[in-house]
Amino acid sequence: MAWEFLRPILTPAALLSIQANASPLLTLLLVYIGLTTLCVLVWYIHFRTSKAYPATKKKDNGGGGLKKKGGEGWWWVGRLRLRGWMRG
Repeated sequence: MAWEFLRPILTPAALLSIQANASPLLTLLLVYIGLTTLCVLVWYIHFRTSKAYPATKKKDNGGGGLKKKGGEGWWWVGRLRLRGWMRG
């Protein structure tokens, strides 16, 4: 029997089912290996291309919006301006 190594983790009924028809288990293993390979490939492409375009630092222009002395409040004014609701 080719699937006896699975005896410690499978019930007797499950082991008989796998021995009778192993295609669901083989399909599951192949899909798992394929998805893992795809994820590694995507990560590798991301890793290699992120070095080609280093992150740039944003310059702070002093805020540019209406602020209270405490620095809180009026934060929504800039958001309205970004969305085009306020022209100015």
